[in-house]
Amino acid sequence: MSIILISLAYWEKTVLQKLAPGSKIFLVVPVEMIRSHTTAPAVEFFKIISTDPLRFQATVMWTFEGYDDDPREVCDIPEVRRFVQSVVQAFPEMLFFMNQDEITGLPDFDHLFMLMVDSSPVMDAGPAGMYAIDLLGVREFWQMSLKAIAAMLDKQQFSKSNIYQLLRGLRQRYHATFGQ
Repeated sequence: MSIILISLAYWEKTVLQKLAPGSKIFLVVPVEMIRSHTTAPAVEFFKIISTDPLRFQATVMWTFEGYDDDPREVCDIPEVRRFVQSVVQAFPEMLFFMNQDEITGLPDFDHLFMLMVDSSPVMDAGPAGMYAIDLLGVREFWQMSLKAIAAMLDKQQFSKSNIYQLLRGLRQRYHATFGQ
């Protein structure tokens, strides 16, 4: 498996064509883009990969440039939360493309929930800190995402059986994350 860095500040669609199957994408979001709330490049990126959903399923990992010295977890930084929430509002299918492997710690699939819903630290245990998560918000985000993902897959003219299998895989990951 290879990992490729793609900066939202400058990238070309052709780089996606060169990715080997099974590659992961680190989507680098510059701090200036977050602070200026410039979400269009991120939305464009996800719309482009949505034209080939199976190829890019569970491949994307976020990295937010410029916060290395910030002691807070990414999900505790309000401007990052607002940025990601705006991207998801414009492209709710994003969950389908988030990495589900523990390559860099918590999978990005799980991180997305932390960025989208209200959460608050209940115990500081370093990188394994514990958070109270708004489960109603999780459920609402989950339902919104699944509807959008099903519609995206339907537009690609996948069979109902294939759509069901893909959504079932997401559901299994959801249950593994939230134990519900």
